[in-house]
Amino acid sequence: MSYPPGPSPSRFFGASSTLPKTNLRYKSSLSLSLTQSLSLPLTLNVSSVGHLGSDLCRGILEFAEERPLGKSGLQWLKIHMANFYAGGVDKFSYEGQIAFTENHLDDIFDSADRPLEGRRWWLGAEDPFQCLATCINLAEALRSSSPETTISYMPVHQDGSCNGLQHYAALGRDKLGAAAVNLVAGEKPADVYSGNCF
Repeated sequence: MSYPPGPSPSRFFGASSTLPKTNLRYKSSLSLSLTQSLSLPLTLNVSSVGHLGSDLCRGILEFAEERPLGKSGLQWLKIHMANFYAGGVDKFSYEGQIAFTENHLDDIFDSADRPLEGRRWWLGAEDPFQCLATCINLAEALRSSSPETTISYMPVHQDGSCNGLQHYAALGRDKLGAAAVNLVAGEKPADVYSGNCF
């Protein structure tokens, strides 16, 4: 199989290993053959809610029941897009993450329309398959005459910030700790691990 110019697919599969390639083909063909909804058991804990698996598995998984995006859903989809690209973008304020996405709309549309033939911007993301799925969903919404009413099946991930410390800060009514783990609103998402504790 030949690939167009851009980041090498060996980044995801290893330079010579055939097992990951076989795994990719299996998962891709399985997802294409599923025509009915599938129920997946979820484990809920205090740190996060979501499905587990590789980037590819998470990128192809959708909800069985659709929902219109709504105004806040469209904004969260833009934030979701920025979080997949990483490189520190996930530490920007929410407004900064939305601006990142809006500044890359040409790349997002190109990725959605021509994922293998185009510039392949999505391959530069930390989670490329989830990024590609988000590009496709976001492009569909933004091309709609009413983006907020666009139907979406995409799960938008939300994760806690050091959940153990969140519990301690809440139980101890620690305002400084609460700010460090995003229990109170701030200018941008806090990262307790990057602060100096001494």
